[in-house]
Amino acid sequence: MKVAFCQLCGRVVLKSFLYCPYCGAAMRVGPDAERVCTVFDKLEQRQAQAGSLRIDRLIAALDAIETDLETLMHDDVSSAV
Repeated sequence: MKVAFCQLCGRVVLKSFLYCPYCGAAMRVGPDAERVCTVFDKLEQRQAQAGSLRIDRLIAALDAIETDLETLMHDDVSSAV
């Protein structure tokens, strides 16, 4: 079963339809659903990799901040005694 996306409403319809059964727009030749899914899968993979790198950097920065905070708190306790 071959499907396409309506250019107007974005719904999935059979490729054999001349008009969208949901909004009535004339169907045009567009990307296949499989191709669109493949493109989105690749984008999700790239986003996951980039997000993982950002998270690693943020964790490292947070660790450094926590270390600095512990040092400051220890210095304050030592000077108060």
